[in-house]
Amino acid sequence: LLGAPQERWLSEAIRNTDEPWLLLSTQVMLSPFKLPRDLRNLMDQEKSVLNAESLTGILQLAETGLPMLLDTWDGYPPARGRLLEALSASQRSGVFLSGYIHTAMFSELGNANMRAVEFTCPSITSPGMGNLFPSKTENSVPQAFVAENPTMHMMLDRGHGWVELHIDQDRLQGDYWMAPTVATRDTHASVNASVTARFVVQRDGNKLISQRNV
Repeated sequence: LLGAPQERWLSEAIRNTDEPWLLLSTQVMLSPFKLPRDLRNLMDQEKSVLNAESLTGILQLAETGLPMLLDTWDGYPPARGRLLEALSASQRSGVFLSGYIHTAMFSELGNANMRAVEFTCPSITSPGMGNLFPSKTENSVPQAFVAENPTMHMMLDRGHGWVELHIDQDRLQGDYWMAPTVATRDTHASVNASVTARFVVQRDGNKLISQRNV
């Protein structure tokens, strides 16, 4: 995803910064993302917005255990590894802000020397995972995504909105705001948005400690 000059610049920036937070924005997801292997039995196929051919291919992919999207960092694992190694070598912790998948998620990556978290933003209007893979029973599909992907702590497969960050020296709070509808031009839809999930991340030296409190 990054050219060699960009990658060198980013590694040097990570190594040389003394800011309390390393905020890195990436258009596509950094965290690994696989479909639940049992997706076929968990979703209501008749309610999916996907056409029959696309859905058949995706359900076959789910059973292989391979990544769903190779145009994200999943398609460039060596580059992702080098980025995380740069964070680890500097003993710094990163906060990644991503999108692309039209679904709100929170993930955590890292090793003994480094922790990184990722806030993946929901879409404004585009269909998300809940439209592609509607659950047969309440939350069965998002729960299966979390179980299939060890780095993922949360998926909100329905709703549209944004993520709002509140940052101070040692604490970062990410609020997932969801609007009640996007089917109208009524400005009250955004005015009446509410916080559906909140993750608080605390800095402890060079480590990050995260917890959900909404």
